[in-house]
Amino acid sequence: MTMILRQIDEDDKLTDVLKMEVLQKCYPRHRIEQILSTCHVQEKRVQKLTMLLMVYFVICMSLWSRLAQRRVVREMGHHVSLLMGPQARIVFASAPAISERREQLGSEPMRQLFEQSCTVMGSKATPGTFVWGRRLMALDGTLFDVPDTPANAEAFGRSRNQFGEGPFPQVRCVLMIECGSHATVDVEITRRNDAEDTSAMELVQRGVTREMLLLHDAGITGGLLWAEIRRKGAHVIAPIPEHMLTTYCRQLKDGSYLAAFVPEQSSGRKLKKAVLVRVIEYQLTDERLGEPGNVYRLGTTLLNPQSAPLREVILVYHERWEVELVIDEQKTHVRQQRPVLRSKTPEGVRQELYGLFLLHYAIRFVMYEAASEKGLDPDRLSLTTAICVVQHAVLDFGLSAQQQHEALYEKMKWELLEDLLPPRCVRINPRVLKKLYRKYKQKKRIPPELLPEPFSSEDRFLDFVLLI
Repeated sequence: MTMILRQIDEDDKLTDVLKMEVLQKCYPRHRIEQILSTCHVQEKRVQKLTMLLMVYFVICMSLWSRLAQRRVVREMGHHVSLLMGPQARIVFASAPAISERREQLGSEPMRQLFEQSCTVMGSKATPGTFVWGRRLMALDGTLFDVPDTPANAEAFGRSRNQFGEGPFPQVRCVLMIECGSHATVDVEITRRNDAEDTSAMELVQRGVTREMLLLHDAGITGGLLWAEIRRKGAHVIAPIPEHMLTTYCRQLKDGSYLAAFVPEQSSGRKLKKAVLVRVIEYQLTDERLGEPGNVYRLGTTLLNPQSAPLREVILVYHERWEVELVIDEQKTHVRQQRPVLRSKTPEGVRQELYGLFLLHYAIRFVMYEAASEKGLDPDRLSLTTAICVVQHAVLDFGLSAQQQHEALYEKMKWELLEDLLPPRCVRINPRVLKKLYRKYKQKKRIPPELLPEPFSSEDRFLDFVLLI
């Protein structure tokens, strides 16, 4: 089928042509306009960058994470230059104008768009999504480096250890994801030093439903959290550290045993009543999977060995690694290994992070639809391929007429199915140090008030050279 080019009139405004149709499947125009109206950030007059376009722009900042902001706008509107011919000289918004519009937009519209759009997408037919009739979900946290500005350092804090302060302020994000589709369905953005279990409690109270089976690591295990999960009607599987669960109840026939989180009078967070859990202890025989001889201890609120067999519980907990893969996708592949975010203000950081999560969800949505049509596990589709497909689709959708957009969307899914990944092998995940401390002294941080005055544009290097 030959492509039918979109027709552009000479008097059409740039805001009428830039529509970002490739993202409207997930984030329809009418939904964004309604959110903008609710947040009272709609403009009174049409400018080069409307607030609607700014929402799409914030998402696209992560799609082209290695480009400057102005180049991102040019990529979004590249099809306009092609349609208007080689003689066209289109003036896009300047970098200061983009920054000003980002400040006017803020992070609240992005947060509301994330909450309204990013929901669970897997069905019972999707491999890895449901176990024992419950939807597999996972919780975990990660840190993002942000630009070293006084505002970011005050808002988010930075790491400290025996070697001194960390080079960058850091923001902590705790995510809840759907294991089968890798969809991020909720996130809590906090200061670096805020506890993960506090954010996990917020996510549980806000988004956990009766159908869910939650997986998380040992760092956020606790009786108060598990009591809240059970109050919501959901269940949990997670490791239990050695210092927890000193109250033994009784042995079960399958080799597991019952124990309980009991209320403690000295605890600041008071557990009102005991939480009964089933404990499974096991060892690994291969050093590629863990430490041979070390006793691993899993706890679960699924107490019946008949409905949740011991070996299957261990296997299901292994799916918790899906959340680690999601974090890797967002930080390494979507952001193309850019270690530091762009935004120099706390509000800009939150806005940029929501844009990152929205982009990742949109990419995963296309991958999920493509895999579902062929009855495949979404794990078989390549995320890096999907990123390239979406980047190219921005131009394809912009050039083509409206009646061809559905066919282009089908073409996207076909391209994703062309390069399937092989079935997964058992993971090897040694716990090793990836970032080494250097032997050199740390660069001293000079307070802003003590920084030297910058040179003016009229100063020249030779003006400060004295010949002897």
